[in-house]
Amino acid sequence: MKFTSHNERITHWMPVYFGKEDNQERFLYFLEHSLSMIMTNSTRNFKPEFIIEVFPKLMITTIFYIMDEKKHASIRVIRILSHLHSMFLLALKKYP
Repeated sequence: MKFTSHNERITHWMPVYFGKEDNQERFLYFLEHSLSMIMTNSTRNFKPEFIIEVFPKLMITTIFYIMDEKKHASIRVIRILSHLHSMFLLALKKYP
């Protein structure tokens, strides 16, 4: 089992998208697999509906931790929110 530097348990991972257009297809491929694993415990069951179920929860949870002072509102957390938002927009663009 993996843990973060704050001793939080890690159960799943998601790729990070940095906005480079030449990596979009590769990112989307890994995103589909990771969303499928998060939702169904298998990498082969991706459905576009997973995008609208997972990303808002990730962003709201991160914002809640900041507001509840469980996470420090640092530039690092703001970057995480920014990356989540850009990943969400790209996924919605691919699967409208």
